Amino acid sequence: MLSVSSIGSAGGAAEYYGKDDYYVTGEADAPGVEWKGKGSEQAGLKGVASAGEFRDVLQGKHQSLRDPNRQAKPDQNHRPGWDLTFSAPKSVSLAYLVGGDDRLVQAHRVSVNRAMAYAEKHFAVTRVREAGKIREVQTRNLVYASTEHSTSRKGDPQLHTHNVVANATFDKSSGKFRAVESLHLYKNMKLLGAVYRAELAKEVLGLGYDVRRNPAQGTFELAAYKEAALSTFSKRNADIRDAIAQAMREKGTLTGAQRDALVLKGRPKKLDVPRAELQARWRMEAKEVGLDNRSIVARAKTSAEPGADVTPARSGLSANIIVRLAQALGHLGAKVDPAARTDPYGGNRAAPSRDIEAREATSFGIRVMEQGKAVFTQHEVVGHALEISKAGMTVDRVLGELARLSADGRLLQADQTIREGITTKAAVALERSLVAAIESGKGAATPLMNPQAAASHLMRLRDSPIEGLRLNEGQTAAAALLLTSPDRYVGVQGFAGGGKTTMFRVVKEAAENMRRSADRAGSKQSGREGHEGRGRDTVPDDRAVVKPNRVGAGRGRCQGR
Repeated sequence: MLSVSSIGSAGGAAEYYGKDDYYVTGEADAPGVEWKGKGSEQAGLKGVASAGEFRDVLQGKHQSLRDPNRQAKPDQNHRPGWDLTFSAPKSVSLAYLVGGDDRLVQAHRVSVNRAMAYAEKHFAVTRVREAGKIREVQTRNLVYASTEHSTSRKGDPQLHTHNVVANATFDKSSGKFRAVESLHLYKNMKLLGAVYRAELAKEVLGLGYDVRRNPAQGTFELAAYKEAALSTFSKRNADIRDAIAQAMREKGTLTGAQRDALVLKGRPKKLDVPRAELQARWRMEAKEVGLDNRSIVARAKTSAEPGADVTPARSGLSANIIVRLAQALGHLGAKVDPAARTDPYGGNRAAPSRDIEAREATSFGIRVMEQGKAVFTQHEVVGHALEISKAGMTVDRVLGELARLSADGRLLQADQTIREGITTKAAVALERSLVAAIESGKGAATPLMNPQAAASHLMRLRDSPIEGLRLNEGQTAAAALLLTSPDRYVGVQGFAGGGKTTMFRVVKEAAENMRRSADRAGSKQSGREGHEGRGRDTVPDDRAVVKPNRVGAGRGRCQGR
């Protein structure tokens, strides 16, 4: 798993991370913190960091990070940085720390490095002011240092790596180090965790271990380890679950912030226990629950074949990804040929991919995203593809499939309103057809009301005591536009929660009132004059209201357009 936390104190961080292993005394796995990242290279930061150097970098005072044209002044509001902590599955920690398989720590390191490389390439962003406007610049470099530890605060085996990212990234356009826009790291935290787990699963399969995934949580464990045994070595998680359960019994549902507060509230102090003593305790606890770590490791080391994903198939669902997608979306038949035209992203290519699993997983990710968005990012596709795949799928395999789809024109680069946004050929065609329909509908409908009647209706509503139907200025303008426009399609845009639903209730009520009035007038006219032919409808049946899924200006209000 991956957790991201903000560092509050540069001085405290230097002491906190710089110890050999801040939970135990004795031999450490990787003493100190080691500089990594392309930003560190640019700054000339290499090898193991000294406490002073580490502190200066986090405080923004290091000579290589400062602007030589500006006088150095202490910035009381400077944010030191962030800690991206990747934790290995409990079974991997046990096989390494108790079973003695040193290959697993190397697999963990490789996986952490690949996840951090992905973060650095895609989510290293700064903000630059130009001509009075602020724009985001993708720098593709981070200044960070890593340190590896192996115990939890409750003294259980827990292999994890802290990656301390300093609030500095090199902007080539200005030749300076600038502050990091951390939003992209936080927003893609789940994806980075998935990238780490996917890479680690591939590595452990290659070492001869079978794995068992938990699709609901996106995690995995070595299949030889049973849940009951793993819980013995997860005391900290058990404490957290108990605290959350107790709070929910007392308060009901909890917010994310309340859950985080409970995690910190019950956080035990650091241990001061010799490593040999901890390992002896771990072996004893394993023996008590019948867990033979060394036998598990021995079987993996002597296996002539790579491991396998032995996750049980979900009840009622085929193992074939495309069929599962079809069942979920309900628009394909039960029998689906991956190369058939019914799967526009899986088959029927001029140069089809030989990586069928990656092809199907990528197709799944695209088709999930295009159900709700015209523009999405490759990272969202990668996340869905990794989520649905068996262990062994990696981000590079998915990106390879995305590249092939871009090369043959099925995926297109979108505008820059969404960073690294992509769209599909089908989405562009649909958008063009919508634009054409909107253009042809201009002036083609009868207004629901004339301006005077609309103003009168909205004024009566404003003075009405009916709760929930009071409109602000933006809502009123949007409602007036809908009621008086001669266009067949009218778009309204606004932020979520800005009052669009309430405004549409008003328009609906106005239209229904007009129809009822027209019906009454028509009945009276028929009684006096008989049926002399069907007259013009006061409210035409072919009017439509279009609500684009776009964000408009003006928070908390609707805007007519």
